[in-house]
Amino acid sequence: MRMLDEIRDNPAARSLVAARGVAARLTSLGWRVRQGAVHSAGVADAAADRTWHRGELAARVQFVLRCHAGGQLLFSEGDKVEDALASYWAGDDLPEQRRALAAILETRDLDAAAILGELQRTAYPAEEAAIAPARIAAPPAAIHATAFREPRAGFEPFADLAGEAFASLDAIRNDLFAHDCEVLDGDLETLAGDPRGQSPAVHAQQALAGLARTCELLHAIVVTDAQLSVLSGGNRVIAAPAVRLHRLHLVTSDQTWIDIVHADTFDDYAESITRSYERAFAKRKFKG
Repeated sequence: MRMLDEIRDNPAARSLVAARGVAARLTSLGWRVRQGAVHSAGVADAAADRTWHRGELAARVQFVLRCHAGGQLLFSEGDKVEDALASYWAGDDLPEQRRALAAILETRDLDAAAILGELQRTAYPAEEAAIAPARIAAPPAAIHATAFREPRAGFEPFADLAGEAFASLDAIRNDLFAHDCEVLDGDLETLAGDPRGQSPAVHAQQALAGLARTCELLHAIVVTDAQLSVLSGGNRVIAAPAVRLHRLHLVTSDQTWIDIVHADTFDDYAESITRSYERAFAKRKFKG
Protein backbone atom coordinates (compact mmCIF):
# COMPACT_ATOMS: atom_id res chain seq x y z
CA MET A 1 0.00 0.00 0.00
CA ARG A 2 2.86 2.38 0.82
CA MET A 3 4.32 1.83 -2.64
CA LEU A 4 0.98 2.62 -4.27
CA ASP A 5 0.70 5.81 -2.19
CA GLU A 6 4.20 6.83 -3.28
CA ILE A 7 3.28 6.29 -6.92
CA ARG A 8 0.10 8.31 -6.54
CA ASP A 9 1.96 11.20 -4.90
CA ASN A 10 4.80 11.16 -7.43
CA PRO A 11 5.01 14.28 -9.65
CA ALA A 12 4.48 12.13 -12.74
CA ALA A 13 1.20 10.83 -11.33
CA ARG A 14 0.16 14.33 -10.27
CA SER A 15 0.57 15.60 -13.82
CA LEU A 16 -1.65 12.76 -15.08
CA VAL A 17 -4.27 13.54 -12.43
CA ALA A 18 -4.15 17.19 -13.49
CA ALA A 19 -4.72 16.21 -17.13
CA ARG A 20 -7.82 14.23 -16.16
CA GLY A 21 -9.13 17.13 -14.10
CA VAL A 22 -8.51 19.59 -16.93
CA ALA A 23 -10.37 17.35 -19.38
CA ALA A 24 -13.34 16.94 -17.02
CA ARG A 25 -13.61 20.68 -16.35
CA LEU A 26 -13.52 21.66 -20.02
CA THR A 27 -16.07 18.96 -20.87
CA SER A 28 -18.41 20.40 -18.23
CA LEU A 29 -18.09 23.80 -19.90
CA GLY A 30 -19.17 22.48 -23.28
CA TRP A 31 -15.81 21.89 -24.96
CA ARG A 32 -15.12 18.78 -27.06
CA VAL A 33 -12.12 17.21 -25.33
CA ARG A 34 -9.54 14.64 -26.44
CA GLN A 35 -6.77 13.34 -24.19
CA GLY A 36 -3.39 12.30 -25.55
CA ALA A 37 -3.89 14.22 -28.81
CA VAL A 38 -0.93 14.08 -31.21
CA HIS A 39 0.40 16.83 -33.48
CA SER A 40 3.55 17.05 -35.59
CA ALA A 41 5.63 18.60 -32.79
CA GLY A 42 4.58 16.22 -30.01
CA VAL A 43 1.64 15.31 -27.80
CA ALA A 44 -0.93 17.38 -25.92
CA ASP A 45 -2.06 16.02 -22.57
CA ALA A 46 -5.48 17.32 -23.55
CA ALA A 47 -6.96 19.20 -26.48
CA ALA A 48 -10.36 20.87 -26.61
CA ASP A 49 -12.34 22.77 -29.19
CA ARG A 50 -15.60 24.65 -29.73
CA THR A 51 -17.01 26.13 -32.93
CA TRP A 52 -19.07 29.27 -33.45
CA HIS A 53 -20.95 30.08 -36.68
CA ARG A 54 -22.11 33.24 -38.45
CA GLY A 55 -23.83 32.33 -41.70
CA GLU A 56 -21.35 30.24 -43.72
CA LEU A 57 -18.42 31.47 -41.64
CA ALA A 58 -17.07 29.21 -38.86
CA ALA A 59 -14.62 30.09 -36.08
CA ARG A 60 -13.13 27.19 -34.17
CA VAL A 61 -11.13 27.75 -30.98
CA GLN A 62 -8.70 24.98 -30.07
CA PHE A 63 -7.00 24.61 -26.69
CA VAL A 64 -3.71 22.72 -26.58
CA LEU A 65 -2.86 21.78 -22.99
CA ARG A 66 0.19 20.36 -21.26
CA CYS A 67 0.36 19.43 -17.57
CA HIS A 68 3.38 19.89 -15.31
CA ALA A 69 4.07 18.94 -11.69
CA GLY A 70 6.31 20.20 -8.92
CA GLY A 71 8.88 22.92 -8.49
CA GLN A 72 8.77 26.69 -8.30
CA LEU A 73 8.50 29.16 -11.17
CA LEU A 74 9.47 32.83 -11.06
CA PHE A 75 8.33 35.14 -13.88
CA SER A 76 9.51 38.61 -14.85
CA GLU A 77 6.50 40.89 -15.27
CA GLY A 78 5.97 42.56 -18.64
CA ASP A 79 3.63 45.18 -20.08
CA LYS A 80 -0.07 44.44 -20.43
CA VAL A 81 -1.13 44.24 -24.06
CA GLU A 82 -4.10 42.99 -26.10
CA ASP A 83 -2.99 39.64 -27.47
CA ALA A 84 -3.86 38.18 -30.84
CA LEU A 85 -4.64 34.47 -31.02
CA ALA A 86 -2.46 32.24 -33.16
CA SER A 87 -4.57 31.34 -36.17
CA TYR A 88 -4.81 29.38 -39.40
CA TRP A 89 -6.98 30.10 -42.43
CA ALA A 90 -6.86 28.34 -45.79
CA GLY A 91 -7.61 31.63 -47.56
CA ASP A 92 -4.61 33.50 -46.13
CA ASP A 93 -2.60 35.27 -48.82
CA LEU A 94 0.67 33.74 -47.61
CA PRO A 95 3.24 32.92 -50.30
CA GLU A 96 4.07 29.47 -48.90
CA GLN A 97 0.39 28.51 -48.76
CA ARG A 98 -0.38 29.74 -52.26
CA ARG A 99 2.69 27.97 -53.69
CA ALA A 100 1.62 24.67 -52.11
CA LEU A 101 -1.94 25.03 -53.42
CA ALA A 102 -0.64 25.93 -56.88
CA ALA A 103 1.52 22.78 -56.91
CA ILE A 104 -1.52 20.60 -56.19
CA LEU A 105 -3.56 22.26 -58.94
CA GLU A 106 -0.75 22.10 -61.49
CA THR A 107 -0.27 18.41 -60.79
CA ARG A 108 -3.86 17.98 -62.02
CA ASP A 109 -3.12 20.12 -65.12
CA LEU A 110 -5.37 22.91 -63.85
CA ASP A 111 -4.88 26.65 -64.32
CA ALA A 112 -3.54 27.46 -60.87
CA ALA A 113 -3.32 31.21 -61.49
CA ALA A 114 -6.98 31.45 -62.48
CA ILE A 115 -8.23 29.25 -59.63
CA LEU A 116 -6.15 31.02 -56.99
CA GLY A 117 -7.25 34.35 -58.42
CA GLU A 118 -10.84 33.29 -57.77
CA LEU A 119 -9.84 32.22 -54.25
CA GLN A 120 -8.35 35.67 -53.70
CA ARG A 121 -11.60 37.35 -54.77
CA THR A 122 -13.63 35.05 -52.52
CA ALA A 123 -11.30 35.30 -49.52
CA TYR A 124 -10.74 39.07 -49.71
CA PRO A 125 -13.93 40.79 -50.85
CA ALA A 126 -13.41 44.56 -50.83
CA GLU A 127 -9.75 43.79 -49.97
CA GLU A 128 -10.63 42.65 -46.43
CA ALA A 129 -10.34 39.07 -45.22
CA ALA A 130 -13.72 37.35 -45.29
CA ILE A 131 -12.98 35.78 -41.92
CA ALA A 132 -12.02 39.09 -40.25
CA PRO A 133 -15.06 38.94 -37.90
CA ALA A 134 -13.78 35.58 -36.58
CA ARG A 135 -10.35 36.92 -35.62
CA ILE A 136 -11.14 38.02 -32.10
CA ALA A 137 -8.61 39.05 -29.47
CA ALA A 138 -7.51 36.55 -26.86
CA PRO A 139 -9.20 36.57 -23.45
CA PRO A 140 -7.42 39.19 -21.32
CA ALA A 141 -4.72 38.16 -18.87
CA ALA A 142 -4.11 39.84 -15.52
CA ILE A 143 -0.36 39.24 -15.54
CA HIS A 144 1.99 39.23 -18.54
CA ALA A 145 5.57 38.00 -18.36
CA THR A 146 8.59 38.15 -20.65
CA ALA A 147 10.90 35.61 -19.00
CA PHE A 148 11.02 32.99 -16.27
CA ARG A 149 13.41 31.06 -14.07
CA GLU A 150 12.92 27.78 -12.23
CA PRO A 151 14.39 28.17 -8.71
CA ARG A 152 13.36 24.61 -7.88
CA ALA A 153 12.83 22.15 -10.72
CA GLY A 154 9.94 19.74 -10.86
CA PHE A 155 9.64 16.23 -12.29
CA GLU A 156 10.04 17.60 -15.82
CA PRO A 157 12.05 20.77 -16.58
CA PHE A 158 9.50 23.51 -17.18
CA ALA A 159 11.62 25.09 -19.91
CA ASP A 160 11.27 21.94 -22.03
CA LEU A 161 7.53 21.76 -21.56
CA ALA A 162 7.02 25.48 -22.21
CA GLY A 163 9.12 25.15 -25.37
CA GLU A 164 6.87 22.33 -26.55
CA ALA A 165 3.78 24.45 -25.86
CA PHE A 166 5.15 27.33 -27.94
CA ALA A 167 6.20 24.96 -30.73
CA SER A 168 2.75 23.36 -30.81
CA LEU A 169 1.21 26.56 -32.20
CA ASP A 170 3.25 26.57 -35.42
CA ALA A 171 3.06 22.78 -35.66
CA ILE A 172 -0.74 22.70 -35.50
CA ARG A 173 -1.02 25.52 -38.03
CA ASN A 174 1.16 23.48 -40.39
CA ASP A 175 -0.86 20.33 -39.65
CA LEU A 176 -4.13 22.10 -40.44
CA PHE A 177 -2.81 23.35 -43.77
CA ALA A 178 -1.38 19.93 -44.65
CA HIS A 179 -4.80 18.40 -43.90
CA ASP A 180 -6.56 20.93 -46.15
CA CYS A 181 -4.08 20.16 -48.95
CA GLU A 182 -4.78 16.43 -48.57
CA VAL A 183 -8.54 17.07 -48.69
CA LEU A 184 -8.22 19.18 -51.84
CA ASP A 185 -5.91 16.70 -53.57
CA GLY A 186 -8.12 13.77 -52.61
CA ASP A 187 -11.23 15.51 -53.92
CA LEU A 188 -9.57 16.28 -57.26
CA GLU A 189 -8.30 12.71 -57.58
CA THR A 190 -11.78 11.31 -56.93
CA LEU A 191 -13.29 13.69 -59.46
CA ALA A 192 -10.73 12.74 -62.11
CA GLY A 193 -12.01 9.16 -61.99
CA ASP A 194 -15.64 10.20 -62.57
CA PRO A 195 -16.23 11.46 -66.12
CA ARG A 196 -19.77 12.48 -65.12
CA GLY A 197 -18.46 14.90 -62.51
CA GLN A 198 -18.33 18.68 -62.83
CA SER A 199 -15.40 20.54 -64.33
CA PRO A 200 -12.26 19.97 -62.23
CA ALA A 201 -11.52 23.70 -62.29
CA VAL A 202 -14.99 24.58 -60.99
CA HIS A 203 -14.75 21.85 -58.37
CA ALA A 204 -11.35 23.13 -57.22
CA GLN A 205 -12.72 26.67 -56.90
CA GLN A 206 -15.67 25.45 -54.85
CA ALA A 207 -13.49 23.22 -52.65
CA LEU A 208 -11.10 26.07 -51.86
CA ALA A 209 -13.97 28.43 -51.17
CA GLY A 210 -15.37 25.88 -48.72
CA LEU A 211 -12.05 25.47 -46.92
CA ALA A 212 -11.71 29.25 -46.67
CA ARG A 213 -14.92 29.57 -44.65
CA THR A 214 -13.31 28.30 -41.43
CA CYS A 215 -10.89 30.20 -39.21
CA GLU A 216 -8.89 28.18 -36.67
CA LEU A 217 -7.86 29.98 -33.47
CA LEU A 218 -5.22 28.37 -31.24
CA HIS A 219 -4.70 28.84 -27.49
CA ALA A 220 -1.85 26.99 -25.74
CA ILE A 221 -2.02 26.42 -21.97
CA VAL A 222 0.31 24.81 -19.42
CA VAL A 223 -1.33 23.68 -16.18
CA THR A 224 1.07 23.16 -13.27
CA ASP A 225 1.03 22.61 -9.53
CA ALA A 226 4.34 24.47 -9.21
CA GLN A 227 4.30 27.63 -7.11
CA LEU A 228 3.87 30.62 -9.46
CA SER A 229 5.53 33.89 -8.47
CA VAL A 230 6.06 37.13 -10.38
CA LEU A 231 8.89 39.64 -10.05
CA SER A 232 7.23 43.02 -10.56
CA GLY A 233 8.76 46.16 -12.02
CA GLY A 234 9.66 47.29 -8.52
CA ASN A 235 11.42 43.97 -7.85
CA ARG A 236 8.63 42.88 -5.55
CA VAL A 237 7.71 39.18 -5.62
CA ILE A 238 4.02 38.33 -5.61
CA ALA A 239 2.09 35.06 -5.92
CA ALA A 240 0.09 34.56 -9.11
CA PRO A 241 -2.72 32.14 -10.06
CA ALA A 242 -1.91 32.45 -13.78
CA VAL A 243 0.62 34.17 -16.03
CA ARG A 244 0.70 34.87 -19.78
CA LEU A 245 4.25 34.21 -21.00
CA HIS A 246 5.38 36.02 -24.16
CA ARG A 247 8.16 35.29 -26.63
CA LEU A 248 9.42 37.82 -29.15
CA HIS A 249 11.19 36.63 -32.31
CA LEU A 250 14.58 38.32 -32.52
CA VAL A 251 14.52 38.91 -36.30
CA THR A 252 10.85 39.31 -37.27
CA SER A 253 9.54 40.80 -33.98
CA ASP A 254 6.63 38.35 -34.20
CA GLN A 255 5.22 37.70 -30.74
CA THR A 256 3.67 34.50 -29.44
CA TRP A 257 2.36 33.61 -26.01
CA ILE A 258 1.10 30.78 -23.84
CA ASP A 259 -0.88 30.79 -20.59
CA ILE A 260 0.61 29.23 -17.45
CA VAL A 261 -2.11 28.33 -14.93
CA HIS A 262 -1.86 26.87 -11.44
CA ALA A 263 -3.78 23.59 -11.17
CA ASP A 264 -5.72 24.76 -8.09
CA THR A 265 -7.14 27.72 -10.02
CA PHE A 266 -7.75 26.02 -13.37
CA ASP A 267 -11.49 25.53 -12.82
CA ASP A 268 -12.03 29.28 -12.39
CA TYR A 269 -9.61 30.10 -15.22
CA ALA A 270 -11.40 27.71 -17.60
CA GLU A 271 -14.78 29.23 -16.84
CA SER A 272 -13.41 32.76 -17.23
CA ILE A 273 -11.89 32.21 -20.66
CA THR A 274 -14.91 30.19 -21.82
CA ARG A 275 -17.24 33.07 -20.94
CA SER A 276 -14.81 35.51 -22.57
CA TYR A 277 -14.92 33.59 -25.86
CA GLU A 278 -18.70 33.31 -25.68
CA ARG A 279 -19.09 37.07 -25.13
CA ALA A 280 -16.61 37.98 -27.87
CA PHE A 281 -18.31 35.81 -30.49
CA ALA A 282 -21.81 36.87 -29.43
CA LYS A 283 -20.76 40.48 -29.85
CA ARG A 284 -19.84 39.69 -33.45
CA LYS A 285 -23.13 37.87 -34.07
CA PHE A 286 -21.70 34.33 -34.00
CA LYS A 287 -23.73 31.50 -32.52
CA GLY A 288 -22.23 28.56 -30.66
